[in-house]
Formats: sequence, structure tokens, C-alpha cells
Amino acid sequence: MSKGIVQALLGGKVSVDDLAAINEEIDNAHYTNGDPQTIILAAQAGLVGEKTGSVALGFDDDEYLAARTDHAERLKLIAESQGTNGGGGSDPAARGVPDLSADPNAGAEEKAASRNTDLKGTTAPPVRGNGHFTGE
Repeated sequence: MSKGIVQALLGGKVSVDDLAAINEEIDNAHYTNGDPQTIILAAQAGLVGEKTGSVALGFDDDEYLAARTDHAERLKLIAESQGTNGGGGSDPAARGVPDLSADPNAGAEEKAASRNTDLKGTTAPPVRGNGHFTGE
């Protein structure tokens, strides 16, 4: 099918040698699905490994290793800046690092708990500062 599409779109517009090279590339391709969203979802669902997903997206064979290192560094920087490394019992997902949490919804749960006034001395919604816009 891929070769037919190439022939329909490029036949008569490129040289026979170029068509042969394109057809050879199609023959040697490991993956026929080029939809990035499908590949990303498959990787997130654990259906393909990091290397397969990376190569299927067209990256170099070893690019997933650099991405892994970069991702770990990014998580470390977020954790440090959000204060998850100080102990405190705070869930990493509530501090912006869901990859390090057993409960990726911890941020939303913590926010909901902070808004709950059942056990507080007032039923007024908790707000920062004076809690209203002065227009200034």
C-alpha cells in the first residue's frame, strides 16, 4: 500500500532511481504505523518498549537512552524545586512529579482535602490573601 501511495504521488515527478530508493526504504522499514499519537499511547500503555517507540517515531536507535537520562534529570529538578526531597510526607504527585508517586491523582486529592471545611472552625472557603479581587 505504501508503495502504491508513493507511486501515485511521486510517479512521473521524481527519477526512477529516487523511486527505487524510496521503495527500498519502505521494504526495510520495521514499522508501518507513522501516527505519533498511536505510538505514544502504545508506549504509555506498556505495549512497546522505549527503544521501539523511539525508533518507530523516527529517532536514532539510541535516542531513547538520552531521553531517559533527560527525563530523570527533569524529574529530579521538579522534585527539588517543589520540595519533595525534604521528607515532610508529601506525595510527589501533589508536588508536580506524578511519575514518582504510587497515586498519580494525589495532587487533585490533596487540593480537594485542603478545600474541605468539615473539621474547621469556619465553613468559609479557604483562600489565599484577602480572597477577593479589588480591581487594582
